[in-house]
Amino acid sequence: MAILAQTKIKDALEAHAELKDILIGLSPRFKKLNNPIIFKMVSKWATIADIARIGGLSLCEILHTLNKAIGTEAELAEQAPDCIKEAEPISSEEEIPGWVKNAKQVVLMDVRSRDDFFMPEVLAAVNRLEPNQVLEVINTFYPAPLANMLQEKGNAFHYQKVSEMEHRLYVKGGRKGNL
Repeated sequence: MAILAQTKIKDALEAHAELKDILIGLSPRFKKLNNPIIFKMVSKWATIADIARIGGLSLCEILHTLNKAIGTEAELAEQAPDCIKEAEPISSEEEIPGWVKNAKQVVLMDVRSRDDFFMPEVLAAVNRLEPNQVLEVINTFYPAPLANMLQEKGNAFHYQKVSEMEHRLYVKGGRKGNL
C-alpha cells in the first residue's frame, strides 16, 4: 500500500521501519525522530504532509522517495493528486478571530530559537489556559502535530503564517479536552 500525504508517520514507520533513516537523511530537522519521546509524541499526530512542511521539503519529493524505497511508487503514481497537492495548514478561520483580539491575556511562547523538545511544555500551557486567555506559540514552521492534536480534541485555535520563518498558532482557553 502506497504512503500518501495523510499517512501518519507512526503508521508508515510501523509498517516500514527502514524509512526512518531515509526521512532523517532528507532533512536535519528529522533527526529528532531518533529521540523516543519526541517520536512517540509527534509520530501519532503528524502526517507525511506535515513533516514535509516542517522539513521544508516538497511533499511530492518525500512521497516519491518513501514509496520508491518500499516499491510502491507505481501505486503512488496512480494516485498523483495526493502527491502533487500540498496539504494546507489546518486553521479555524481566515482572519484573526475575535477571541484572539479580545483576549484578556495572551500567553506568549516563542520557540523559534529552541532546539529541545518543547511540545510537553506547550501542551501543559494549553491545559492551564483559562477561558479568557489565549496561548500564542511562535515557531519557524507550521506546528502540524500540535494543530492536529488541537483539532482532534476540539480545542479552538487559529494558525497564521507571518513569513517563511515565522508561524503563529493561537489557542483559545477553555479547552474541551486535555491534551
